[in-house]
Amino acid sequence: MNGIAGHTFGQPLSAFSDLELMDKNPGDVMDTYIYRGTKGWFGKHKQEVPSQFYYFLDGKFCQFYAVGNAEALRTEATYLFGPGLEQSPNRFWDGPRARAIYSEQAVAFGREGRLTVLSKPVEEELKVREQNRLKAENAE
Repeated sequence: MNGIAGHTFGQPLSAFSDLELMDKNPGDVMDTYIYRGTKGWFGKHKQEVPSQFYYFLDGKFCQFYAVGNAEALRTEATYLFGPGLEQSPNRFWDGPRARAIYSEQAVAFGREGRLTVLSKPVEEELKVREQNRLKAENAE
């Protein structure tokens, strides 16, 4: 596991299509894009999983986040990554280069699923950047 179907972590933004840049909040270090396409499983299931976000750090793909129909998203996550460590209704996958987390919560008249897949090296890079930022602030 090192990304999602069709894309591996570290790929440049140019390897992606149908992404729309979202506004950046102060303090955000990653660029966030929403997927507007119809390709692949996520594109074909846009109705069931309408919120699909791709994150880039320094122009390289590093995280994916999707929100939508719990049954559809849980089924796809299990297909992509296997059964994982199940802590009903949540599941976790921990590989050497990436981590995936699936969770559910009750909403209105059903359940909402959330899938996050993130690069472990980038997760470490973000920790280092935050430590350096805090050190710089404390030195002032």
